Amino acid sequence: MTTEHRYIDEFQDVKTQETAQKKRAHELFTSSLFSVKKMLATIFRIDVWVDELQQDLHGWPCHLGPTHKV
Repeated sequence: MTTEHRYIDEFQDVKTQETAQKKRAHELFTSSLFSVKKMLATIFRIDVWVDELQQDLHGWPCHLGPTHKV
């Protein structure tokens, strides 16, 4: 194998490694975004639930809950 062929092989190996690293970085970034999106969706649903609960309780005196028998 000539020196030129060895350099070409090494260059291709480095390019393959860089491509694999970029792909892995992209996968990690996408995974992180998905996790953040999932977390925000969970928080949003909790916020919606709290808003709905507050709307359901609107008009009830503070010391009485919806299960209090009048």
